[in-house]
Amino acid sequence: MAKPRGFDLDAVALLEAIDEAGSLAKAAARLGKVPSALTWQVRRLEESLDLLLVDRRGARARLTEAARQLLRDGLGVRQALDDALAH
Repeated sequence: MAKPRGFDLDAVALLEAIDEAGSLAKAAARLGKVPSALTWQVRRLEESLDLLLVDRRGARARLTEAARQLLRDGLGVRQALDDALAH
């Protein structure tokens, strides 16, 4: 299976922040970014994966099911890397 272009541990952190914060502005603050930079990063990731990742409704932002799956898989990879580096 080919590696999705643009999906890395930074993307995992991005999706995790959006999921936990519930809004792009709050997620941006958590990541130390301005909201416009975070929005650009989300759009760029969506374009590179050819997937809708964030359902934007008003001030609320929710991950799509595709994004939730990527987040679950990405968190697993991050945990495996953390475990490997701990030994």
